[in-house]
Amino acid sequence: MVETFQAGVKPTFVEKLDAIEVAKNSGMPLAPVMIYGDDVTHVLTEESIAYLSQHATDCLIKEVNLTPTFYALYALAQQCWQRPVDIALRETVGRLGREGERQMMATTDGVNTHRGAIWALGLLVSAAAMQGGEASSDQLCTRAAELARLPDHHAPKTFSKGLYAVKQVIY
Repeated sequence: MVETFQAGVKPTFVEKLDAIEVAKNSGMPLAPVMIYGDDVTHVLTEESIAYLSQHATDCLIKEVNLTPTFYALYALAQQCWQRPVDIALRETVGRLGREGERQMMATTDGVNTHRGAIWALGLLVSAAAMQGGEASSDQLCTRAAELARLPDHHAPKTFSKGLYAVKQVIY
């Protein structure tokens, strides 16, 4: 008897795992990992698991290329400690966000892994610094929204989800 899982991730015991039979019939040296869905079964071989592991590792290493953006956001927080909301700060956050997004797109070969998150992080870091590090989550979000609503004369004039979100905010 072998323990496995059935629908709903409920533990169960079976005489023999399907994966053993798949390996035997396919000539695989090792039994694959089998993931059952409602209408499809995924078979993961040792090679595919190794590939996925290597791909995940490569992606994490590529993320290190964004480190300059995060250092720049840290420096920005130091510059705007207890500073009022103003257009110059808004444009700096926008510039850093766009630079970070360009780095991310180049690093990930054009895959948008967290495009809007970089800009949102810049807004939140700035808002926290403007509040002197002492703010409730509501105050922090309100300050970040005030900053986001200001114009950024250097921002592209094309549609973006961020621009859409700013226009949806109730004033």
